[in-house]
Amino acid sequence: ILIIDGDTESIRTISCNDSSNFKWWGITALGTIAYCAPCDSKSMLIIDTEKETIQTIDVKTSGGSQWMGLTAVMDDKVVC
Repeated sequence: ILIIDGDTESIRTISCNDSSNFKWWGITALGTIAYCAPCDSKSMLIIDTEKETIQTIDVKTSGGSQWMGLTAVMDDKVVC
């Protein structure tokens, strides 16, 4: 995961430990939390942009090119 800090103009990375080719495709945010849709990954990626930490949620599906986009709805839901 590439983190770009606009204030300091610094760049750093966070390891995601996922070996799939096209891990996630599409990103949306609710507040300071970013959500990434699983493309070839078996999990949704969640990035806390303030703490610069990640977590994943198993989506219990298989196969490639599962979802290629997502959006935030209102202030409390993310849909793929």
